[in-house]
Amino acid sequence: MRPAAFVLLGLIVSAAAGIPLAFHYMRTRDIPVCVLTDLSLRERPGWEAAVRARFQNVNRIYEKAVGIRWDVVSLGQWDPTANDSDLDKRRADLAFPGSAPCSAKVLISLTGQSQGACPGSVLPFSHAAVVVDSRGLTETQNTLRLANLLAQLFGAPVEDKGAGTLMTAPPESERFSARAARLIHQLRDYDFANGTEGLEGPWGEKAVSALAAALEELDPKPLARGRQIVGASLQAEHHQAAAIVQFQEALKIAPEDATARSDLAMALMRDSNPAAAISEIQVAVQLRPRDPAIRTELAAILAAEFDPNGAMEQLRKAIELAPKDANLQTTLGTILLVQMHRLDEAIAAYQEALKLDPASGEVQRRLTAAILRRQQAEAELDQARQRAGKSPGDASAHYQLALAEWGTGDAAGAARECERALAIDPKLGAAHELLAAMRYFEKDYAGAWKEVQIASNFGQELPRKLTEIIRQKAQLYQTWR
Repeated sequence: MRPAAFVLLGLIVSAAAGIPLAFHYMRTRDIPVCVLTDLSLRERPGWEAAVRARFQNVNRIYEKAVGIRWDVVSLGQWDPTANDSDLDKRRADLAFPGSAPCSAKVLISLTGQSQGACPGSVLPFSHAAVVVDSRGLTETQNTLRLANLLAQLFGAPVEDKGAGTLMTAPPESERFSARAARLIHQLRDYDFANGTEGLEGPWGEKAVSALAAALEELDPKPLARGRQIVGASLQAEHHQAAAIVQFQEALKIAPEDATARSDLAMALMRDSNPAAAISEIQVAVQLRPRDPAIRTELAAILAAEFDPNGAMEQLRKAIELAPKDANLQTTLGTILLVQMHRLDEAIAAYQEALKLDPASGEVQRRLTAAILRRQQAEAELDQARQRAGKSPGDASAHYQLALAEWGTGDAAGAARECERALAIDPKLGAAHELLAAMRYFEKDYAGAWKEVQIASNFGQELPRKLTEIIRQKAQLYQTWR
C-alpha cells in the first residue's frame, strides 16, 4: 500500500472512532542540523546541555504538529562568521557552499551576539539561518524563538499579535496554527542541502502553491505574495533569472504592488540590466513615494550606475521619511566616502548612524576606517604639496597633487591643480580624465564630456559605463538648452 493510502486509512479509522479529523503522520521526517556556535554563546555555563535540551523541546513541538524532527548531528563547531555583527550577512556567508566546517541539510548558527531587537536571520528555503540566544529571555522564550525561526525556513507567515500561536512576533505559544502546520507539512520534504537552488525545479511551483494557500486569509492576493516570497529567496542567493520570472508573474497578478516592482528592479540590476531596473524602481517610487526602503533601493541602483548625486538625493529623501534609521545614514556615508571622496561629510554620516545605533560594530568599523582614510589622505596631500612646491614646472607633480586634493574631498583644489598640470602639458591625458570625473560629480555634464573626449585623444579612458552616462547627460543638457 502506498504511503498516501496509509494516511487516508488513518484518517478513516480516526473518524470512525469518533476522534476529530487531524493530520496523522505515519513517519517522521528527520532533518539533519549542524549547530554552529561562537564565543558569545560558549562563555555561558552549561551551554551545550542547554542547547541539546532546547532542540528536544523544539522537536516535541514539531513532531506532534508537523511530523518533523530536527536531528542535531553536530554541535559545537565554531561559526566562521562570528566576527561579523550583521546577522543577515552572517547567514548569507554561511549559506555559501563550502563555507561551514560541517555538513548537514541545515546549518544553524546559535549566537549570543544580538543586533538590536532582531531575533535572528532566516531566508525561506535557504541552507543556513542565524538564531540569537538572548540572555534577556527565559529558556521557554528562547525555545519558542528557535521554533518560530525554523518554521520561517518553510516560509511560514507571521501571524497577528493576539493569535496565540507560535508564528506571532514574538511567539505567544508553542501551538502552530492550522495554516502554518499545513504549509510546513506540504513542504517538509524540501531538500535544504542545496538552499534556494531547489526552487528552480518543480519545488518552486510547489512552494508557491503551498504559500498561496497559507496566505489565503492574510493577503488579498496570496498567489502574488507567494511568488514574491519565492522570488526574494532566489534573488538573495543569486539565482536572478529564476527570481525575475517569479517577480514578473507576481506583477501580472498585482501590477500595483510596489514591493514586487522594487524586488524585480534589484534582480534586474544584479542580472546586468540596469535600464530595465531603473524603469521598474521608478514606477515603484511613484506607487509608494513615502516608502524609504524603495527610495534606498533606487539610491543603490543610481550609485551603481555612477550617479552619486542622484543617489544622495534619494537617500536624503529617505532620511526625511525615516530620520531614525541608522542604515540610511550608513549608506549615505558610504556613497560620500567611496564615490564622492567627501571624507568629512562621510564621517559625519557615520557618526550620526552610530548615535542612532550605538551597538553597531559594523558602523563603528566604517567610521574608524573613514577616519584613518582621512588621516592617510591628509598625509599624502602634505607630501604631494611638498613635491609640487619643489618642482613647480613638473606637470606630473601637479597632477599627483590634484589626486591628493581630490582624495580629501577638495574638488576645487583638485581642479585647480589639474589646470596647472595641463598648462604645463596639455597632452597629459590622466589630468583630463580626472577633470572629467570631477566635472561630472559637480553636474557640469557638458564640461565633463569635453574632457572625456580630450582624454580619449591622448589614450586615457574612463570606465565605459561612466563614459556613456556622461555622454547621455551631456546630450540631454544640450537638448534642454
